[in-house]
Amino acid sequence: KKEWLIEADSISIAQDRESTLFENIKQMIIFKDEEPHLTISAKRCIANMKSKDMELNGNVIISKENGDSLRGERIFWHSEEERLLSNEQVELHIDDNYIVAGSFSTNMEVTQIELYNGVKVIMKI
Repeated sequence: KKEWLIEADSISIAQDRESTLFENIKQMIIFKDEEPHLTISAKRCIANMKSKDMELNGNVIISKENGDSLRGERIFWHSEEERLLSNEQVELHIDDNYIVAGSFSTNMEVTQIELYNGVKVIMKI
């Protein structure tokens, strides 16, 4: 069953094989029901091979096929809960809305979003 695909300039597997470091990620896709669901670009990803959790770092951009996107410098993927979260500033473009927040948490579909710390929303009417 496909869960994610990662192509990177370099991949380093820890000696205990519990974590893997991907650097200069060219393409990353998270699948849902065998179909591409989220496309991700980042400079670095540290993946826990047991839990399948990931820490994404460096100009992280997560996008959906409908054009919605999320940008930040450090974003975590919690695999079991299928949640994205960050304690650092993020920018979201959802439909025609632009949102900036100091931290956030959302489900994989980006439909249940929690925003914190100086949230600013710009809506087009």
